[in-house]
Amino acid sequence: MSDFLLVGTLVGLAFSLFHAAYMSRLVLSGGNSGTQGTGISALNFALWTFGLWILMGGYLLGFWLIAVVFYAVFKAFR
Repeated sequence: MSDFLLVGTLVGLAFSLFHAAYMSRLVLSGGNSGTQGTGISALNFALWTFGLWILMGGYLLGFWLIAVVFYAVFKAFR
């Protein structure tokens, strides 16, 4: 179980790096709003994104594995 959580955390880390970079660029550019964001708000969004992905990485990996198993089972018995 600890290996599973470790792998999930690493998967969350990998996704979080890309998502945090995307969020910080989006906030800095002003994305959907008319005003341009500041460096502090971009850092805030990036840190929250990074932290939540790492925290939920194990659960996300577990749900993906369960979904793949259910998909394979239901696809096989069609």
